[in-house]
Amino acid sequence: MEQEGVIKFHCDWRETTPEPSEAFALLNSWRTIMVRLGLIGCDPDRYDGLGFGNISIRLEGATVDSAIGPFLISGTQTGHLASLRPEQCCTVLSADLQQNRIEAEGAVKPSSEALTHAMIYVANSAVRSVIHVHSPTMWRQAAQLAIPTTAADVAYGTVEMAQAVGQMFA
Repeated sequence: MEQEGVIKFHCDWRETTPEPSEAFALLNSWRTIMVRLGLIGCDPDRYDGLGFGNISIRLEGATVDSAIGPFLISGTQTGHLASLRPEQCCTVLSADLQQNRIEAEGAVKPSSEALTHAMIYVANSAVRSVIHVHSPTMWRQAAQLAIPTTAADVAYGTVEMAQAVGQMFA
């Protein structure tokens, strides 16, 4: 049986000490709102108590040529935290979707959905932030609300998920 909440891509990660930044403050402010709404978090009755949802923000210096990076993303296994500290986020420097590889630095490794965030940044260079939430109510009503979704059987954190999300932009 597949274990939920684990990184499924190859991560070239370098441990560094992050500095507080405006990007982190903005990311954490929006994440805190999503946690209060129950859209990011940890619930013992959902996903075997594992955390869900994550957030990223494109960092200054990202260009069309470097569409995948850099971006700041919440770290893996941080869903249970009401608010983050800078060391609970990670900077994705680059991503190679074909090789299922992320290059990152920080005090923690990136969220298991970092590939999907990267795909969104590639799909649209105007996107400045990605907020990945889990709402059972929204999922059940997606068709009625005309919300595009991936197929329910596409595994999280995989190249297939990133590609499915990319197809929604096509």
